[in-house]
Amino acid sequence: MYAITNDYFDSFSAIFGPRECLLNGKRYPLGHFAVEVLEMDRRLLRDLEKAVADFKPELEVFLAARTPSSAAVAQQKLDTVWAVLAQLPAYKNFAPYSHGSEGLFHSMREHPDRMDDSVTEGTNFHRAMTYWLDRLERLPDSVSDFIRNTFLMLEDYFEDLPARSPAAYAEAYERYRRMMKTAFQYAEEEDEMDEDLESIELDFPVRLGFRAMEAKDGGAVFGEKLTFDELASFLYTDLYKGMAAGNVPRRCHNCRHFFLTVGGHDTVYCNRIAPDETKRTCRQVGAHRKEKQKNQAPILKEYSRAYNRLKGRKNRGSISTDKWNRQVAVIQDWWDAALKGELSDAEFKQKLDGI
Repeated sequence: MYAITNDYFDSFSAIFGPRECLLNGKRYPLGHFAVEVLEMDRRLLRDLEKAVADFKPELEVFLAARTPSSAAVAQQKLDTVWAVLAQLPAYKNFAPYSHGSEGLFHSMREHPDRMDDSVTEGTNFHRAMTYWLDRLERLPDSVSDFIRNTFLMLEDYFEDLPARSPAAYAEAYERYRRMMKTAFQYAEEEDEMDEDLESIELDFPVRLGFRAMEAKDGGAVFGEKLTFDELASFLYTDLYKGMAAGNVPRRCHNCRHFFLTVGGHDTVYCNRIAPDETKRTCRQVGAHRKEKQKNQAPILKEYSRAYNRLKGRKNRGSISTDKWNRQVAVIQDWWDAALKGELSDAEFKQKLDGI
């Protein structure tokens, strides 16, 4: 393909090993970028969509006028697009070292033959320009689709797994894949293919090569060098290779943000600072909550016995509805006092036995 800017947006490569991804010289656990996208500010995608929409008409003006002023305006609009691209996961790893979009239209003006080719259908440069623009316009939607579809897959097929292991993840993904293929088949037969279903990606293009990667022990392991033309293809690859290694994005049961569970461990809390806390993490808060619930179990058992005993009396007509309501209110007050530590477990039980 005829590269337009010859930088990370045209294509980029990453090396995937058994446990990590090597991107632009830095190592990341498999699944890292999938989580980063699930957690990113969605306004970036709206900003990118607007920036591309503002750029396109200025590009058309430049291709028609070919003047220094039209080149300057088109370049300014393209720089705005690249400023947003440079904030996206994966792309931001390359952005500080890339200058492919700078001076693009000044360069084109210096090559009139390239300018002619860019507006002549059938030429290599026209095909490349058309493909390049299509990818720019498609990028916000393709990343949004990845976020939405991955979120639904994780919630519906992965969150309640009885086991956390690469095998369990593979089985969950296969159930998801079979369900989606069945939905595709039904939609095609009924001619009811909707936009959400069309957005689901089960296959995606990459170019495969091999490289040696340094292992943790200092030795070498084989790595797959994959080259991507689409950011979404990289994200799906990172997600599924992470699953194969036992790494899966999961929503924290405390703050509800996504984090990466590693190595098949059944972790439900992340290590971020917990909401309304200044030092304690969600994992620390969650552990405290579990211990508190464990300690409250005997109190809850006694409360449930008393509540059911009173409910039985009401159902048998031994006490009136008014008396039932008053007595339930009393034992709830005792329950609150026991939780606050104002009543000991023994005192709480003694009061309930006397009602």
